Amino acid sequence: MEKKKPGRPSKNDSRRIEILEKAANCFTQFGFNKTTLDDIGDALGFNKAALYYYFKNKEELFSHVMKFEMERLWERLNVETSHIAGFETKMLKYFEIRTDGWIALVKLNGLSKDNLINLNDTFSSVIMSFRTNEINFLTAIVKGERIKHSTNEIHSFLNILLDTQSFITMSAILLENIDVDMDKLAVIKKKKNLVLKHFLNSLMSDQMPT
Repeated sequence: MEKKKPGRPSKNDSRRIEILEKAANCFTQFGFNKTTLDDIGDALGFNKAALYYYFKNKEELFSHVMKFEMERLWERLNVETSHIAGFETKMLKYFEIRTDGWIALVKLNGLSKDNLINLNDTFSSVIMSFRTNEINFLTAIVKGERIKHSTNEIHSFLNILLDTQSFITMSAILLENIDVDMDKLAVIKKKKNLVLKHFLNSLMSDQMPT
């Protein structure tokens, strides 16, 4: 069967979203190194050359996939925590969703050490934007508790908390080479919740962790 041409790019995002979704599936299935533009073209039903209308190479496409997936994670975090009452419950839910989202992103990547070095600028830009949104969002939640700390103190606290939570999650997953055992994952999540509760108790008692 002859592969179709997608046509020239337009301001309509539906085609780009379709490409990003199919590319994400391919990267998750094959990993970054083994995924080719031919694989992605096959998944879409058109030839590799057509992808160059939208992205100049696999690296650029991957960076857009990462940005797209992180935007979807951010939307999920907002939607699924917006109606939760109670400070601790809301924060626990936020980090539960965040953990699941980061696990999915790690599986999507399948990156080697060299990949991480070569794509560092791309990841740094996307992750820093995501972190800024997180800090602002979580600061609003914390300030709703009428604590005595300044905004700068809250930001410092949240950066420590986010780094700690990320370290626990990512270290455990990477040590398992992305082959996540569900029982072990449950233990990791339990430990993450204990750390989170400790941080929150410190915050509410006006004793900021350092």
